[in-house]
Amino acid sequence: VDLIAGNLGKNNLYNPSKERPVTMLAKDFDNNGAIDPVMFAYFKSNLEDDTYRPYPVNFWGDLMSQSPMFRKKFNYFREFASTTKSGLFTQEELEGADELMANHDQTTYFENDGNGQFTMGELPWETQSAPIKCMITTNAGANAATDVLMIGNDFGNEAFIGRYDAFNGGVLLGDNKGGFDFKNAEESGFKVVGDAKDMVQVERANGGNPYIVVTQNRGKALVFSKSE
Repeated sequence: VDLIAGNLGKNNLYNPSKERPVTMLAKDFDNNGAIDPVMFAYFKSNLEDDTYRPYPVNFWGDLMSQSPMFRKKFNYFREFASTTKSGLFTQEELEGADELMANHDQTTYFENDGNGQFTMGELPWETQSAPIKCMITTNAGANAATDVLMIGNDFGNEAFIGRYDAFNGGVLLGDNKGGFDFKNAEESGFKVVGDAKDMVQVERANGGNPYIVVTQNRGKALVFSKSE
């Protein structure tokens, strides 16, 4: 069994990598009984060079509303703007904090080598335009290869990030060589432009082409069927 894992996609602010991972620190820093998560990502220090440093992702005002401890650390916005991961917390404050790191944001294909190992392969660039939320395998093309229907987007981001809404649904057509060709919504007719969450394949009682039912948050349920 091969795998395709949906992910955030490369069309995002953070652009994590092994060299520049996104980091989440989580701890009850102010001892009020609630966990305070703080995220960091690598950004250029200035426009004159290519040096990247891990800066807080959230604005100072967001952190202040989370805990007054962040208000006490700075007097001016310019001071917060230049602080990095190592400057926001003391070593004492970091004791006992959970640290999570992410270095891969791509929706990815994993081919089973048949011996318990998987080889990671790249999917067409169109699959990286927004988060992929659900996929099902079916036969959507003209050949006997397995194809993949994909839906995605995420309208629930924080305001300073905005919506991830660049994916309108798509079909990965198997090429019988272990790869895929991407067909966008205009080419395939499989068009899902909302905050798509889930989909199921419903078989017909008469044995015809199945229905594909797609749900969208605060949107209409959509029903598709392959035309002959």
